[in-house]
Amino acid sequence: MGKIFEALKRNGSANEMLDSIDTIAEQTGIPGPVETRVTSSVVEPSSDGEGLGIAQGFRMVSLRVPGASPVLPFEHASQAGEQYRVLRTKIVQHARQPRVMVVSSPSAGDGKSITALNLAGALSLKGTASVLLVDGDLRRPSIWRHLGVEESPGLAEVLAGKVALEAAILNVLEYGNLHFMPAGKSGHNPSELLDSEIFLATFVRLKRMFKYVVIDSPPIASVADYDLLTAVSDGVIVVVRPDHTNRQACTKALESIPKDKCLGVVVNRVSDWFLSKSYGYAPYYY
Repeated sequence: MGKIFEALKRNGSANEMLDSIDTIAEQTGIPGPVETRVTSSVVEPSSDGEGLGIAQGFRMVSLRVPGASPVLPFEHASQAGEQYRVLRTKIVQHARQPRVMVVSSPSAGDGKSITALNLAGALSLKGTASVLLVDGDLRRPSIWRHLGVEESPGLAEVLAGKVALEAAILNVLEYGNLHFMPAGKSGHNPSELLDSEIFLATFVRLKRMFKYVVIDSPPIASVADYDLLTAVSDGVIVVVRPDHTNRQACTKALESIPKDKCLGVVVNRVSDWFLSKSYGYAPYYY
């Protein structure tokens, strides 16, 4: 019985939220392999967040995703794909209409990176809305590996003034409206890069260029990077994993998020209810 849901109540306590979280789950499936293609095309970034615009600069790349990966489970009908579409619907219909979203978790290994990636993929399938996935975890980036693309240039190089913004953004061939900015590599302290005027200016530009921006951030309150990324966002989506996330850490994480920034909770990798038709965990989830 897999679910993705909005569990946070504006007047509820963190413990009450956790009691609700214990009963609801998202179960992933295994998508088929994504065909690998080679391309060096350049596409145009959006000027209004709807489709493609007029300024040149985005490189088009093809994904190299293993068949057993939980990444982008939308090629074939699957429970995982439907659950991410449910999450997409809740975002689109949210009262605050968030466009820039941070996806984080109380601890490492809860599944935030895959959740951010698949949420961006689901949003990119809706109409002509252009979507950018940003790997904002500059200390432990992982999304580039899941997609099978180059690690850099990325956000770090943009903030360090080494490359232009457009040169760090990739357009995914298999999902035309999906774009990706890797974390990149830099010798600078990540917090110093994010606590800068160029960082603020960069996200002002990104919000003009894309309809939705999904940011994978470090775990909540682990480093200053998380707070700096949250400051430029419209809200935070929290990913928890019942067999992994420490309950006390989860409570503290939920209580630390301002109420006007809480968008909801995604519960990852929970076994089916005993009265449901199937049992056990999904075979693989990062």
